Amino acid sequence: CVSPQALGEADQVRMTSEGSDCRCKCILRPLSKDACSRVRNGSMRVEDFYTVETVSSGADCKCSCTAPPSSLNPCENEWKMEKLKKQAPELFKLQSMVDLLEGTLYSMDLMKVHSYISKVVAQMNTLEETIKTNLSRENDFMKESVLHLTDQMRRYENYSDIMISIKKEISNLGYQLLQKDAAAIPESKAQPLTGTAGAAGLLLLRVRAEVPQACSGCRQLLRAHQVKEVECEGTIESVEPPTEHHSYGRNEGAWMKDPVAKDDRIYVTNYYYGNSLVEFRSLDNFKQGRWSNLYKLPYNWIGTGHVVYQGAFYYNRAFTKNIIKYNLKERYVASWALLHDVVYEDTTPWKWRGHSDIDFAVDESGLWVIYPSVDYDYSQQEVIVLSRLDPGDLSVRRETTWKTGLKRNAYGNCFIICGILYAVDTYSQKEGQISYAFDTHTNTEAELRLPFLNQYAFTTQVDYNPKEKVLYAWDNGHQMTYGL
Repeated sequence: CVSPQALGEADQVRMTSEGSDCRCKCILRPLSKDACSRVRNGSMRVEDFYTVETVSSGADCKCSCTAPPSSLNPCENEWKMEKLKKQAPELFKLQSMVDLLEGTLYSMDLMKVHSYISKVVAQMNTLEETIKTNLSRENDFMKESVLHLTDQMRRYENYSDIMISIKKEISNLGYQLLQKDAAAIPESKAQPLTGTAGAAGLLLLRVRAEVPQACSGCRQLLRAHQVKEVECEGTIESVEPPTEHHSYGRNEGAWMKDPVAKDDRIYVTNYYYGNSLVEFRSLDNFKQGRWSNLYKLPYNWIGTGHVVYQGAFYYNRAFTKNIIKYNLKERYVASWALLHDVVYEDTTPWKWRGHSDIDFAVDESGLWVIYPSVDYDYSQQEVIVLSRLDPGDLSVRRETTWKTGLKRNAYGNCFIICGILYAVDTYSQKEGQISYAFDTHTNTEAELRLPFLNQYAFTTQVDYNPKEKVLYAWDNGHQMTYGL
């Protein structure tokens, strides 16, 4: 159990408890910034100390409170970072990763993990003993089953030979009937067919009668397809000023809906690194802070380029080239793939450098993935690649992959509408523009000048929702939408 109320932020301390009648409370006393300066100057006071206290009550109760040292003693962390910047700047990023891993370690519920492992080991031991006991009996049963299957296969082989001969006879009969039909007399003088020939003749007449109906269905399908194409014709003319819906979470994050779902559930990832996906049943619940589901993912996500599509959460596994499909209903990893040509580094394709090296998108045609790669064919430079993604197995195809004219760190954010990629030139200036577009239908690019307003001058996510025809954005901790 966790007690964030007494601490301000839930990720600073972790409390574990055991017992039926157990009440626990963690009290965190960190050093203040004033205390840091006094410690450095050598004029520290008696009250300048830090600690984590555990308060518990109950007859059968065990409580434990832990916290990373960096959250208790900011003096040491600041001093360490300043020293690294001066003496070993190349190790500064490494130290940041160490601090991140340290915080992750303290946020793990180690007692619960140990309990799960113990249960799994016990079940494996029981299964092993059961297999040893029943192995001889199962072997005899398997031998009998194999012999029975072998006998059945021999019978089916004989049956297949008989069916092949029957098929040849039917083919010859059909050919003869077609020849007779070609030289047939007019319908008014035709004689009724009887026996086998009559049945075959009825079959031919039925096929002829069904062909026009099938063609009519084809025409209807073609018309529906043409209507769908018309809905996606052309490019956007303008982007309306943003509408603010809520102010939630950190400066960086992403919020989204499943465009193919019938409900209006909202999904949120707070920050650009973590393993939690929060679900809200509606926009009103989101504004009230009443979440309906909390998904703890088996592998951490990174960046803000995730999407929810067809009941699954698609994201980039942290610090890897792997992309993952997580089934939200069954809560398991449904697919896993590796993008071999991704240029994965500490930087990102977009200016705000939020580790969004791999960016997902959804439009009217389906799921897309956007990532940086090297153009080995021509310029040998890094370009932004756009590829349609199979939502089932996460595979990409060469015929639905395009190399755009976008360069790394030259644009703020991007989104896809009707197979056209749009890029916003800035994320940190209030007055921005959609200055680039790439059309996958014609394989052409264009320069645009469409005003785009970053209301709070720190937009870390822009994604299109094809169901609502709006853009979802996360701007400095504010959740916005843009009409088109």
